[in-house]
Amino acid sequence: MEDRIWELIARKLAGEASQEELRELEGLLRDHPELHIPVQALADMWPRKAGRPDAETAAAWDRHQERMRQAGIRSMEPASHEPFQLEAVRARPWKRYAGWAAAAAVLVLAATWFFRSQTFHPEQVAPSEVLVKYGSKTRVQLPDGTTVWLNAGSKLTYGRDFGSGSREVDLSGEGFFDVAKDPERPFIIRTSRMNVRVLGTRFNLRAYPNEKSSEAALLQGSIEVSLSSRPAERFLLKPNEKIVVRDDSAAAHNAPVKSPEPIMAIRNLRYEPADSSLAETSWMNNKLVFTDESFAELALKMERWYNIPIRFSDVETAQLRFTGSFEKESVEQALRALAITAPFRYQVKDSEIIISRN
Repeated sequence: MEDRIWELIARKLAGEASQEELRELEGLLRDHPELHIPVQALADMWPRKAGRPDAETAAAWDRHQERMRQAGIRSMEPASHEPFQLEAVRARPWKRYAGWAAAAAVLVLAATWFFRSQTFHPEQVAPSEVLVKYGSKTRVQLPDGTTVWLNAGSKLTYGRDFGSGSREVDLSGEGFFDVAKDPERPFIIRTSRMNVRVLGTRFNLRAYPNEKSSEAALLQGSIEVSLSSRPAERFLLKPNEKIVVRDDSAAAHNAPVKSPEPIMAIRNLRYEPADSSLAETSWMNNKLVFTDESFAELALKMERWYNIPIRFSDVETAQLRFTGSFEKESVEQALRALAITAPFRYQVKDSEIIISRN
């Protein structure tokens, strides 16, 4: 089966794969997620246009050849001095076949080197990691077909064997998960305060390590939640419910909470009365929603949203509370709007915002 995968990859890189073969390749890669790393590495080295390789590509090829020699694999030097040249679209049939054969030879050698190196040095393969910068969002398609939308300042990590056996990921930050159904292999998400187990469903999970609370909001299906501090207990959520886990030891900007709250609570989801949108997933529609939050908690969201640090010069100002939403406002427009309802001043200094009492 692996030989067939490499054959299809070679045809794809050579521009010879049909739509049916591309669909077959996609299905095979889902069944063999451990091949995603070598396949992506080869795709990155392969040029997108015909012609001589640039200096970076040529250097990558030389490094690849050297690794193969060190692994004891005999190198097959191509007849041409242009190992990455692809045939033109209107090349003659025999030339197209020769181009495909050369691509296949390179891929087979690379695959052999990869699997042999993994046999002797498996610890060299790092898990896949998706990082999202402040002020950005991204969409990720996992090898099992699950789609994840990640909010600013988030990190998603999963092993190279994801999908072939278990389906487990680690999340730091916020993500909306549309999990592909697979009754035999539950999808498990680990965070610092809770673990979520699902079979196939749609839900939002927020677990930023510098926030006082984490929450999982269920839109469709069902999820099972266990707390890191109480692993023996299980909580089953129904659609339109969310679980909130609060950690009073995690201080946001050193601002104490308004009043003591339970460590764990199950609540109904919140809908915005203006447009009936779901507050927990409004970030996917480029809308920052906050309800009775302290200025310190809101500042954390604004830091990620606008990609600028926000600091408080006093504790009292950090305890101010706000309810509202921002969509197209700049950070200064947002602060001016907040200053209308509460007494504070702000100034931009050394690429950060300093907030103080009025």
